[in-house]
Amino acid sequence: TFDEFGRSLIAPRLAITSSNIDVATVDSVVQDPLTGITTATVMGHDRGQASISAQAVDGMTTVSSGPSRITVTPRVTRLEISPASAASNRGDAVQFTAPAFDQNDQALIGVLINWSSSDNGIATIEANGLAHGVGMGEVTITATTDSGTGTMISASVSLAVRVPVVINEALAQVPLDNAATAAVEGDANRDGLRSSDDDEFVELVNNSSAPVNIAGVVIADSTSHRFTFPENTVVAPGRAVIIFGGGSPPASDPAFGGALIFTTGSLSLGDNSDIMRVILPGAIGEVTIDSLAYGAGNPVAAPGAQSLTRFPDVENGSTGGAFIPHTTVGNAAGRVFSPGTRSDGIPFGSLPVTRIEVTPAMPTLDIGAVQTFRAQAFTFVGGLEIPAPNVAFVWDSPDTARVSLAPTIGQAANATALVAGAAVIRARAGGIEGEALLTITSPFPTLSIDDVSLNEGNSGATALTFNVSLSAPAPLSGVSFNIETADGTATTADQDYVRRSLSGETIPAGSLSYSFAVVVNGDLKVEPNETFLVNVSNLSGALPGDSQGVATIQNDDTGQLVITQIYGGGNNSGATFQNDFVELFNRGSSSVDFSVTPYSIQYASAAGNFSTGNKLDLTTGTLLPGRYFLIRLAGGTTNGSPLPPADVAQSLINMSATDGKVALVPGALSLSGTGCPLGLSVTDFVGYGAANCAEGLATPALGATKSARRINSCSDSNSNSADFAVVTNPAPPRNSATASVSCPANVPSQ
Repeated sequence: TFDEFGRSLIAPRLAITSSNIDVATVDSVVQDPLTGITTATVMGHDRGQASISAQAVDGMTTVSSGPSRITVTPRVTRLEISPASAASNRGDAVQFTAPAFDQNDQALIGVLINWSSSDNGIATIEANGLAHGVGMGEVTITATTDSGTGTMISASVSLAVRVPVVINEALAQVPLDNAATAAVEGDANRDGLRSSDDDEFVELVNNSSAPVNIAGVVIADSTSHRFTFPENTVVAPGRAVIIFGGGSPPASDPAFGGALIFTTGSLSLGDNSDIMRVILPGAIGEVTIDSLAYGAGNPVAAPGAQSLTRFPDVENGSTGGAFIPHTTVGNAAGRVFSPGTRSDGIPFGSLPVTRIEVTPAMPTLDIGAVQTFRAQAFTFVGGLEIPAPNVAFVWDSPDTARVSLAPTIGQAANATALVAGAAVIRARAGGIEGEALLTITSPFPTLSIDDVSLNEGNSGATALTFNVSLSAPAPLSGVSFNIETADGTATTADQDYVRRSLSGETIPAGSLSYSFAVVVNGDLKVEPNETFLVNVSNLSGALPGDSQGVATIQNDDTGQLVITQIYGGGNNSGATFQNDFVELFNRGSSSVDFSVTPYSIQYASAAGNFSTGNKLDLTTGTLLPGRYFLIRLAGGTTNGSPLPPADVAQSLINMSATDGKVALVPGALSLSGTGCPLGLSVTDFVGYGAANCAEGLATPALGATKSARRINSCSDSNSNSADFAVVTNPAPPRNSATASVSCPANVPSQ
C-alpha cells in the first residue's frame, strides 16, 4: 500500500478476496509490519479462472487494487473406479464412477473421463459409465483421463456378465393316456390333448435375485438347435420359463406357476438318451450355460414315461440337486411332471404352504352329476396367513369306485359321481393336503326305450333291435326290468311274431344302456302293417309305470310302388309334351319315405346296357298311399305342352321315342348289362318298342311318340302286355297333388 506521495505504508485494514471461490480461495493473509507488504496464499480448487483483488480502508478512504487473474489447471495423479468389481445379469446395467485425485490426494471435479470395455460382445459402456451386459463372460472396464501434464491416467476393474438360468426339469418320453379315466394323462402342456411331441418340455429357472434377458439363448440337443428365445425375453428373479414341443398351452393357467410359456416346432428329445444344452451363440463360438445328459453312457439314467427333475429344485442362489425321476421325489404326490412349479406343485420362490382349503367342503351330488372343486393354498407372512397364488394341486380320491376326477392337476377339478356313498376329494401340494367330503345320492334313474321303425319285408325274418337307456349310470345293484312283446291288435295275427319275453334283465352298475333284439317273421305276416310294442317295467327301483318302444312293421313295401305311365320323345317335332317323364303310384296302405327307403329310376335303350349315367336316385320326399309321383326327365320348351309340376326333375335321362327300358329299383343298386333285370332286384319294369326284354311281352311300336299307361293303377300282374295300354294321345301325367286313389279298387287308366 502507498500514500499519496508513493511512499510505502502499513495499511490499517487490508482485505484480499477471490472473485470465484469455487475455482480458488484466499486461505491466509500475512502483512510484514516493517515493509508493509501483505502476502496472500491462494488455493486452487477447480478447473477455471478467478480474480484476486486487494482493498484497503483508512478512515473515510477506500482504495482497491486492480485484479490479479489466475487460471487453475488440475493435475490428475490418480483415478479410483467404483465399484471395485461387479457382476450383473445379461440385460442388466451397472453404473461405474471414477473420481479423480490430485497430487495432494484431493478429489477433483469436472475431470473428463473416457470409458471402455475390453469386449463389447460381453458388455458395453456409455460415456457416463453405465455398463450393459449383452453377452456372457468377464470383461475389463477401464476409465482414462488426461493428467493435465501431457500424460494419461487410467484405472480398470472387472465386470462379470452372467446368464443364470439352470435346467430344472425335462420331459422326453410323454406318458400314455389312460382311456379308462376322464383325465388326459400325458397332457403336460394342458391343451386337452396328449401328444408324444407337443407335450415334451424343458424347464429353465433363473436362480439369481435379478432379472435376466435370455433373448437369443438356444435350446439344443445332440442333433440340432431346437428353439431360440425371441427378443425381449426376460425371466424374473427366481421364476421359470418352459419350452413345450408344440400344441396350444394356456399361458395364463395358474398350474404353470406364473412361468413364461413358449412352444416350438418340435423338441424331438430322445426317449432313451440325449444331451440337452442351453447355449448362447457369440462371435467367437457358443457358450454353454447349462446341460443335461441322460441315458446310456451318460451320468443320468433315462427315467421312462416321466420327467427328470432336480431334487431339491433350483432356487435363488442354488443350482439345485441332482436329476432324479419325478415320481421319486417325496412330496411329488404321484406327479409324473410339474412344468412351471417345483416338484411339489408350489411356484418357485414361494414360502412353504401351511394350509390347503378345498371348496365346496361338503356338497351332495346325484349319480351321474358333476361337481367342480377348487383349492386354495395359504402361507404365513409376518405372522399373517395370506393366499399363496399359482399353486398346481394334485387331485385324487381314495374312493375311485365312487367318483372320477379330471383334470388331476390344476387349481380345480371336476368330480363325476359314479356310485352312491361318501367320497373324499383331496388336493395336495407342498407336502400337505386339503380335503372335501362328497356325498353321492342315488335317485333311481328313469328308463326309456328307443323307438324302432323297420320294414320286415315280404319274406324271411327281420331283427328289431331295441335300446333301453337310463338317465344316469346304474347304481351298484344295477337296474332290473321285464320286457314283453305284442303286436297291439289282440288278434290271431299275434302269431305272426316270434314271441319273446325277457324277465329280470339287468343293466350293470355304472352302465347307461342295454340292447336286445326281437325277430319278426315276414312269411307269416297277414296284415299289411302292424305295431310292435315293448313294455318295460322296473323291478329294482322307485320308477312308477312302464316305458314303451314302438316299431311300425310294413309287410309289402317292396311291392307297393309301381310304374303307372312312361313317355318318350318329349320336345320332339309333333310331341304331345315338352319333356319325357315317368309316373309312379303307391298302391299300398303305408307311406314310402324315400329318405328312409330310397329308390332309383334307371333307363337303357332297347338293346343297350344300363349305366349310372341314366340313373336318377330318389332319396327325398314321401309318397303317401294312393298317391302319384311325377318324375320329369329330359326335354325342352319348344314342342308340346308343359308337364304339371314335377315331384322330382332330372335332365340327364333322355328316353327314346321308339324303344327303351325303364326300371324302378329299390335301394342303392345300379343295374348293368343288357339282360332283363327282373326278380328281387327290381320293384317294377317296363319295356317298350323293340326292347329286348320286358315284364311278359314287349309293348309293340306305335310311331314317333311313345306313351304307355297302366290300365289299373292298383293292379300289377308282372306282365307289360296285360298291365299297360299304348296311348296315342296321352293324358297329362299325375303328381303328388293329384287326388288320392283307394286300392284295391279297379282304377281305370284314363
